[in-house]
Amino acid sequence: MILLAVDIGGTNHSVALVGEDGAVLEKERRPTDRAGGRRWMLRQLEATCRLLIEKAPERPAACGIGFGGPVDFPKQVIQRSMHVGGWSGFRLAHHMAAVLGLPCVMDNDANTAALGEYAYGAGRGSRSMACLTVSTGVGGGLVLNGEMYRGPRSFAGEFGHTPLVPGGPPCACGSRGCVESVCSGDALGKAARLEARRRPRAWSAVLRQAGGLRAIEAKSVFDAARRGHPAARALVLRYCDDFGRGLAGLIALLDLDCVVLGGGVSMAGNTLFAPLRRAIARHMPPFLPRAWRCLPAALGPNYVLCGAAQLALRYTASAECGVRSAE
Repeated sequence: MILLAVDIGGTNHSVALVGEDGAVLEKERRPTDRAGGRRWMLRQLEATCRLLIEKAPERPAACGIGFGGPVDFPKQVIQRSMHVGGWSGFRLAHHMAAVLGLPCVMDNDANTAALGEYAYGAGRGSRSMACLTVSTGVGGGLVLNGEMYRGPRSFAGEFGHTPLVPGGPPCACGSRGCVESVCSGDALGKAARLEARRRPRAWSAVLRQAGGLRAIEAKSVFDAARRGHPAARALVLRYCDDFGRGLAGLIALLDLDCVVLGGGVSMAGNTLFAPLRRAIARHMPPFLPRAWRCLPAALGPNYVLCGAAQLALRYTASAECGVRSAE
């Protein structure tokens, strides 16, 4: 069986043919024109989907869509886009089903990423897991007892906006001290720039390597920590302690087998994961068994596409929410 998968993001959008086993057979990835809004994106998606359907060795059985913003899953309606205007209230799966003549289903991209890693990636074999995308922000999706958990209003998994540090940095959501405002890639970059401004001598090597204060970002910090830079290592340890405290709470609350981290921050590898695992263990309640794992995402940039394919596989064959084509 072949499935059509769509990943709609603010920077890029992708369409792929994906096998039932999660293998990406064919893929088209293109930049997103944010100024073009919904109309521009629909034209691109329709044309690219038709192109891949023509290339497919057999007609895809269904289409799954991962959308970069909140989605009312039972109603299959986009609540709003975080990146591109014109999407609020739009029934994208219904539209694509009518255009393509395929059953379609849609979810937000954090949930589809979680489903992809659960079915085909680092979370394979677990029963309950969280998948977090740690980049500009912190997005999350939950798979509990083998099923996506979305909550009654489709907002479950918003780990990035749970309180972590009282009176901490302001968050994009309007609160302060959220996980996202402390543990995102943007937050680490901001913390490093603040440190470098306060102690330029201690950060002089990082400043030279990055090319100036404004150019310091999360990657600069992890690269410097990997080289043994004392100030960068200290900041990474502090960052991991905060992040580990939040993750320990999440694991304990939901009795998770596994936490999978994707996004740009996860690319730091062992420089991140070694101190982060130690911090989680330090903050976990001592009576709980050490049965959890904290792993990097295994599917790379395809985890939303693979999850969209799994979404299509799971839901379009049932009456739960899959949108049938107009044919």
